[in-house]
Amino acid sequence: PAFNNSSTYGGGKNCSSGAHLTNVHVSGIKFHDDDPTNHCQSYSAASGACEGDGEETHGVFMSDCDNCSMVGNWISDIGDEGLVYLNSSGGVIAENLATGTPSIRSAGGQAIEFSGMTGGVIRDNVVRDILADPNSDAGSCTTRCVNTGSAIGINTSSGANEDIIVSGNLIIDIDTQIGISVNSSSNHNSTISIVDNQIEMDNIGAFSCLQTPSPPGTPSQCSISLNGSDTNKRSDILIQGNITNAGMTTVATSGFGPISFVDNQIDGGTPTPGRGLVVGGNPLLVEGNHIRGFRDEGIYVIGLTTD
Repeated sequence: PAFNNSSTYGGGKNCSSGAHLTNVHVSGIKFHDDDPTNHCQSYSAASGACEGDGEETHGVFMSDCDNCSMVGNWISDIGDEGLVYLNSSGGVIAENLATGTPSIRSAGGQAIEFSGMTGGVIRDNVVRDILADPNSDAGSCTTRCVNTGSAIGINTSSGANEDIIVSGNLIIDIDTQIGISVNSSSNHNSTISIVDNQIEMDNIGAFSCLQTPSPPGTPSQCSISLNGSDTNKRSDILIQGNITNAGMTTVATSGFGPISFVDNQIDGGTPTPGRGLVVGGNPLLVEGNHIRGFRDEGIYVIGLTTD
């Protein structure tokens, strides 16, 4: 439905002060934004983002809702996050279709996002057709003219994540920074399994998981990225059986617990400047991966310690 996005429309409701909701299920609905840049307070083509008090549109936003789910929905051209699930346990996001989301270039959004979750599954979703310049206004940019979003994001801005499974998702035709992002900037990510996903990124060019892409400021395009600060650990993370055309990376030089990269197929095709695997972990297991088509290094190990 169309709406008038006034300053008070959809004002935030604080669910954290009472008991969590339980067993709420959203399914079979299409959420579409017909004009994303016009549905925020102030859109700037120069930065490619909503500015000031503006906020990009979202599809389904769940918070403080235990054993809830989003299944079988269609998220289309949403400006920022499509399906968001925060501060809960036992959540499921499954069998959804997300097209063209995020549709505002520099929002840093995700088609699907978990944050502050204890126990949860993101499985069998299709995320496709995320464009580098969805609004066709990159020629007006004064900053990075890139899509800084990702298809699936496991973030810690709302708290730590643990016991999360990301499996069987199909991510195709995305021209953005990251396919699956595990970001530990605000807290820890632990016991995360990313298994049997297929990720096909467009236009990886010279930017496949280089630590210092050229030109400076250009984001590395990685299929899976374990990123964040040195002080917030990534531990007990398994990345197994994924098929992709872009490299995988562990960003930062410390803050690692056990991390395993096992039986992944990473094929850059025509020799591509960049790296197939940039890995760190304590301990670190790299086993049974098929890596080809990367001109810099197939496997690049960082964050080694002497203990």
